[in-house]
Amino acid sequence: MFEDLFSRGQLELSRDALLSELSQSSVWWDVAANKILTGVAVAILLANLTNLLSLVTPMIECFFRFKAAEGIEHSVGISRTRNISVACLVLPFSLIISRYDVYHPAYFDNLAPEFRTVITIAAVTLFILLVLFASLVVSHRGLSNDLFYAACHTPLNYFIIAFSLLVISMAVFMLFGISDIIAGKIISVIIISLWVFSLLRSFQILHSRCDFFTTILYLCALEILPSAVIIASEMLF
Repeated sequence: MFEDLFSRGQLELSRDALLSELSQSSVWWDVAANKILTGVAVAILLANLTNLLSLVTPMIECFFRFKAAEGIEHSVGISRTRNISVACLVLPFSLIISRYDVYHPAYFDNLAPEFRTVITIAAVTLFILLVLFASLVVSHRGLSNDLFYAACHTPLNYFIIAFSLLVISMAVFMLFGISDIIAGKIISVIIISLWVFSLLRSFQILHSRCDFFTTILYLCALEILPSAVIIASEMLF
């Protein structure tokens, strides 16, 4: 009688979904294109390592003090190093996003893994280009160049900060054996949190010279619109 109590039962959780989640990591690494791109990303990082190390202090100051962003734009050398580093980090940042499946439009389910990676790289590149394009086309009469470009390029500063935190997070994930699903959610929280900080910094920079309404209009054009395009590309397709 008691044997029947423990021998009967039904598994409600789909085994296929569980196996799919567990195999996500190995599937990504098994793709030859991902291995090649990872090798290229590591080479780019090593070649740009000196520039990244030189930006540690400016990025820390920028994180804690909004006026430090204006100082970065005032220094031609630092701003150039920052721009070069952002360009070099697009590929490794995109690979982390792809590796943990953070950016995943619905149509990704019907695509080969290598195409998902390429599209993720394109999405990150598009965001950076939109930020730069907005800084070129938005008029800033009445604002100094340093202040305006400090607000425009705040997302670039936080892009570098975000990448640094993601690398540290990946080391923690591997050290403690955190699953890809949880890791992906943590990465999403990090990115969203830093985007909010970036928005706050841009607001503080602009609001130091503009009224509230003008500041909001600048934020919509310079930072919210580029972000909205990327979010829409994931949710609407």
